[in-house]
Amino acid sequence: FDQRLGPELRRLWFFHLLSAPNFLARQLAVGCGAIEQSLFEAGFPMLRRVFAVEMGVHEAGAAEAMPRVLACLDRLEAEIGPDGYLVGNQFSLADLTAAALWSPIALPVEFPYALLKDLPPDARALREELVARPGLRWVAEFYRRHRGRSCEVA
Repeated sequence: FDQRLGPELRRLWFFHLLSAPNFLARQLAVGCGAIEQSLFEAGFPMLRRVFAVEMGVHEAGAAEAMPRVLACLDRLEAEIGPDGYLVGNQFSLADLTAAALWSPIALPVEFPYALLKDLPPDARALREELVARPGLRWVAEFYRRHRGRSCEVA
């Protein structure tokens, strides 16, 4: 999941998050003061270019990533055992990796970071499509069973 899903999901999800001006800048500046947020937004156009060049976060990259992300989701759903784990019958690194990578889209209640909930329309539509799948319902359940509340993030 970390080698295949991570880069592809990042290309696809960030592309959709960047569809609304300054959404991702505000998202990444959550918890900062007003001055820091303003500076982050002012410098964000340069960061957008870095996303495009270094990570393939652009329309063609997102189009390439979509079938690969869906294939990873198919694989996740196929690997979930009857006891709710991916490997054997107990919590493993595979479970942790899959749940962590999908969590920014699944947005389980126990997700430990303050996120803006008003997603851009493109990102919202993609999220709604994916969270309807059994694999992302597994992520939410996995967080409920194993994550608990964060002591660090209010």
